[in-house]
Amino acid sequence: MPALKKNVTIVNPLGLHARPAAQLAQTAQTANGPVFIHANSHKVDAKDVLEVLSLECHVGTRIIIEVEDPQDLTVLNKICSQLQNNLGETLS
Repeated sequence: MPALKKNVTIVNPLGLHARPAAQLAQTAQTANGPVFIHANSHKVDAKDVLEVLSLECHVGTRIIIEVEDPQDLTVLNKICSQLQNNLGETLS
């Protein structure tokens, strides 16, 4: 079965910095199978916070979240929702 993918744009004005990257990786770790992030012509393991940070995703960066296991659709949706909501950060 083909991988499931969703496109998301980074909306956090601070980009995907350490705290939200750690939260994203923590959510990805709940998946049964691999979770990947595609950005800036790179593909990294979303379960590894250092790899996520290596993408240097700034506000406005378009990324693709990918899961290989269909059972991980809920994880995919949760990550996308978190990204659209600044991963819980309140910005003033």
